[in-house]
Amino acid sequence: KQSKRQAALLQLSADLAVALDEQDICKRAVHHLHDVLGFDYVSVFLVDEDSGDRVLQVGIGLPDQLIPDRMPPGQGLSERPLLDGQLHYTPDVTQESNYIPGNNGSEVDVPIRIGKEVKGVLIVESARLHAFSQNDCDVLNTAANIIGLALTRAWIFTIEHRQFDELAVMHATAMAMTE
Repeated sequence: KQSKRQAALLQLSADLAVALDEQDICKRAVHHLHDVLGFDYVSVFLVDEDSGDRVLQVGIGLPDQLIPDRMPPGQGLSERPLLDGQLHYTPDVTQESNYIPGNNGSEVDVPIRIGKEVKGVLIVESARLHAFSQNDCDVLNTAANIIGLALTRAWIFTIEHRQFDELAVMHATAMAMTE
């Protein structure tokens, strides 16, 4: 089982290496963790810098009406990794006052870092109580790190592309002025 998980993480890394934008990265990661590693419910939320809300990028495994599009600060278990940068495992979500109803089982919330800052959270749930092992948590930590690296690459690419476009406009303007 351990070697299967390591191979799946290697494949996740390779799969995300060809993804070009934030949405594609999140979609590929969520589907990989759900389909290949078999986690029941998987989602990625990224933080909206203006509001502080966690905004759903992709979620799979729960009916759509149970997956919130946005979670404001102060709501949901997935806020904890944003506050302290640590993975949080909740073996029985019904025991937590901040839980937003979905599966009434267990949940793992993992920070997604861009550089040193936590910019999102990987949420994995199971309908079973006490469903996740230390090995699962290790795999999910690694997956969140891979997602963070892929997002960093995509954001850098977007910034560089925008700067290139701005330079092209400035160059065209300068050329028009010299004519």
